Amino acid sequence: MNQNILISTAAKRYARAFLEVAIRQRSFSLVLEELETFRSQLLATPMLQQVFLNPALTPEKKKEVLDILGEKMKLQKLTLNFLNTLIRRDRLRLLQEIIVSAEQQFLERQGILVVEVFSAKRLRPEEEQKLTRKLEAFTGKKVQLENRIDANLIGGLITRIGSTLYDGSIEVQLQHLRSKIQEG
Repeated sequence: MNQNILISTAAKRYARAFLEVAIRQRSFSLVLEELETFRSQLLATPMLQQVFLNPALTPEKKKEVLDILGEKMKLQKLTLNFLNTLIRRDRLRLLQEIIVSAEQQFLERQGILVVEVFSAKRLRPEEEQKLTRKLEAFTGKKVQLENRIDANLIGGLITRIGSTLYDGSIEVQLQHLRSKIQEG
């Protein structure tokens, strides 16, 4: 789950529905892996993109191609049904967001909170461990830290917990200092 993307409300809803069914059928990991494989195949094959992302082709034609592809890829029935639903509702473009959201929702059900931390350079393991302990104390949950590199940062950290952003970057600290100097 190393994608740095914003997840739409629609993608979260599809991910939640997918997660419910996949967990009930005890096939979440397998089907998620198949969705990721399908997505990789789609990105790597321009011809598949022309078929599945072309609004001029009917959902029935797309289903025919998906059935053939699903047989060759040995996809589970749940994977095929879910992809067909996305195709019928013209939501296949949301597949990456749905995969990321489903992973996050699955971890949250396990009591694990995914926290993104943006820094100018990769945090050292001891820095990650210290920050993880602080975030766990702050949130009261088990935290899975995802360190993202943002070359635009001078220093400091920006932390995203859910939809809340905590900006501790040097740039913001300098802006606060500048404001205080101008006031005083």
